[in-house]
Amino acid sequence: MRIRRFRWTLALSLSVLAVSTMASAQQPNIGIAPIGLGAGPYLFDTAEQHGIRVDVVVRGLAHPFSFAFLPNGDALIVERGANVRMVKSATGDARLVPEPVAGAPAPAGFRGGGLHDIAIHPEFATNNFVYFTYNAPGPPDPTSTPPGRRPVAVTLARARFDGVALNDAEDLFVGEMLPGSSGSRIAFAPNGYVFMTTGAPFNDSAQRLDNVYGKVLRLTLDGGIPADNPFVGQPGARGEIYTLGHRDQLGLAVDPVSGAVVAAEHGPNGGDEVNLILPGRNYGWPEYSYGRTYEGPRHSRVPLGPDTEQ
Repeated sequence: MRIRRFRWTLALSLSVLAVSTMASAQQPNIGIAPIGLGAGPYLFDTAEQHGIRVDVVVRGLAHPFSFAFLPNGDALIVERGANVRMVKSATGDARLVPEPVAGAPAPAGFRGGGLHDIAIHPEFATNNFVYFTYNAPGPPDPTSTPPGRRPVAVTLARARFDGVALNDAEDLFVGEMLPGSSGSRIAFAPNGYVFMTTGAPFNDSAQRLDNVYGKVLRLTLDGGIPADNPFVGQPGARGEIYTLGHRDQLGLAVDPVSGAVVAAEHGPNGGDEVNLILPGRNYGWPEYSYGRTYEGPRHSRVPLGPDTEQ
């Protein structure tokens, strides 16, 4: 009886498999076909846009993270955590200069350290100022996990670019040392200030005013604190803070006409945001998020709470 039942079950299973295989063979290919990467240019489609063309400008960059066009059509490109590179005629017959630009901070050599963003001063044509951000390393910490982890301090710096090298580099603003940090972005406002993003993806720093992490900062062009920043004069608060409650902000733009500030914020697992940055506002992280933890559960019971910005 058992043998007969086994044979019947096996026959049924093979029949289902045969039908499934036939159906699969007759099923047309669905979705968007991948493109083969070659010399370029590439034409491809997405679910939202079609006929997108990508032209390769330069090759041979390691983790290109940010770039700034110069008035003459050249460009400076940051290789994240490492070097500043020069692209001659970036808007035309582009050519990557083989050697890194001299005068930048030394490559960090560890995760989270080193260079991030780069931008030219609005009056670069007359002052040759280039601004950049980096995570400055501290000494190895023997008590960290793992032992010897390097703490970092988010830093805004400025140098003069002579077309070949960065000269007279100086740190304009330096944050607190902490065991680890994320990326940072900078953007100039038309009223003579510079905005800077900082991250706080893994702790509650973003909700505290005693540190500059998980914030949008607003600084003068010399790295000072504007007198009308929202937390100036509040006991225990860093005066550089413009907004708080941010996780990992890796995009920043200022409308040159209206002055509106917009930041792109990455959630932990989903929950990405595009935020209109308004002075003194709290954007929720880590108390509220649309994202999930890396293990899968929702990060917070509700995505938005009282006194937080949507």
